[in-house]
Amino acid sequence: MSISTKIIGDNPIICIKNTGTHIEENEKTSLFQPFTRGEKSRNRNTGGSGMGLYIAKLIIELHHFSIAMKNEQDGVCVEITLNKQSVK
Repeated sequence: MSISTKIIGDNPIICIKNTGTHIEENEKTSLFQPFTRGEKSRNRNTGGSGMGLYIAKLIIELHHFSIAMKNEQDGVCVEITLNKQSVK
């Protein structure tokens, strides 16, 4: 896992990258829903409750920021875009 930052226009962007894995395009948005897990076995020993990304999305949106997930060549990046107007 790595964390990086960049600025596009006036907006700072935080990228949290998990290397070595990819998410199917049709599963990306559903991973932000409650109780949805990327690991499909439903075994509690191999995955969490499916609430982490959902809670993160709620917190980020309460601050008027946005969150998105995208596949990159070497992994998956969760991008948090901060609005310059919201950052004080």
